[in-house]
Amino acid sequence: MKQPNCSLAKSISLCSLIGLMLTATAFAAEPEMDYREQFNHQSQGGIRIGVWGNLGDKPSAFGTNDTSSYETNVKNASFYFEAYFGYRLAPAFMLEFAFGIVNRGDVTVVDNGDQYIGSLLVYPIQIRGKVYPLGAKTLGVQPYLMAGGGLYYGRNSIQFASTSYYFDSFTGESQTDFNFMLGGGADWPLSHTVALDGNVSYMPINFSKTLISVKNYNAFTVTVGIKYLLPLKKNK
Repeated sequence: MKQPNCSLAKSISLCSLIGLMLTATAFAAEPEMDYREQFNHQSQGGIRIGVWGNLGDKPSAFGTNDTSSYETNVKNASFYFEAYFGYRLAPAFMLEFAFGIVNRGDVTVVDNGDQYIGSLLVYPIQIRGKVYPLGAKTLGVQPYLMAGGGLYYGRNSIQFASTSYYFDSFTGESQTDFNFMLGGGADWPLSHTVALDGNVSYMPINFSKTLISVKNYNAFTVTVGIKYLLPLKKNK
């Protein structure tokens, strides 16, 4: 009786093993990109909180205007909140859309014997270009520069009144200004989906007419924030 051909059996087994390995390799998932490298390709959305510092004029504590008078408690430093979305155009460049709000302080107006109590609010609504000078490198912290501009809307927002008809007779002052902004900071990616942010911005705000007696509302902001990093699109 012939002995089994061991060499043939070993060859078949070896070929089968190689075939299984090649098949497994073909269907295996691509290795996950390092989160610091992935950050350079991701869009982002988040919030920033911090300090709004006054660089412009400050409304006087008391004032009169024709039939009305006002009293203010406006601060040089206030709490600032900002929400934003950044669309990644390239590893070194992002387009950011931002909406902010700051309450500068309290304003009380007396007009024709009626009293109106409210707040002096400023809303920056901006589009910014965000440049990462080291965006081509995989770093734990990514510094950036920002420049852009948009609409600055200031308003004496009335919350309380001594008359129920104040919406018809007195709605508070408001002014708008279109102007630029400059800033910079750094992003600190923590994972594939979360990063921290530190930012400093300069905002020149000069209304064409006075808002609570002043036109110059120039400011700077110092903020920290957290952001969600959008997943990368998978290659088909």
